[in-house]
Amino acid sequence: MNWYPLLAVPLILAGCAPAEAPTAATTSWTYTPPAPTVDTTAQQARQQLDDLQASWLPYISDVTYSAGVLRVALQVDATTQRDQALDIGQAIITNMRVQPIKGVQWVEITDGAGTHITQADV
Repeated sequence: MNWYPLLAVPLILAGCAPAEAPTAATTSWTYTPPAPTVDTTAQQARQQLDDLQASWLPYISDVTYSAGVLRVALQVDATTQRDQALDIGQAIITNMRVQPIKGVQWVEITDGAGTHITQADV
C-alpha cells in the first residue's frame, strides 16, 4: 500500500488553515547572573591566621575550606624544610583548636606543590 497520499492530505490541510496573527510578548524577563560564591569559612580562617602576626605568617600561601576540611598551603618545601613545615603546621592546628571556626573539623597542611605535610582533627 502506498502511504504517501495518506500523509499528503493532513499536510495540505494544515497549510490551508488560517494563519494566526503573532502576538507580542506581554511578559518581560531579565537575566540576573548568580552571585559569586564566597568561601567565608576560608576567609575567616585566613583572617584569624593573619591576626596572629607570627614569624611564620609569611609562609602561608593559600587557605581553602571544603566539606569540613580547612587546607592551609605553605610556601615551603615539604622535603627540605620538613621540620619548619611541621612546626608551622602544628602552630596553625593549635590555633584552630584554641579559636575554633564553625564547620572546621580537620586541618590539613600542605606545601605549595600540594604535598601533604600533616593533618589533625580540631
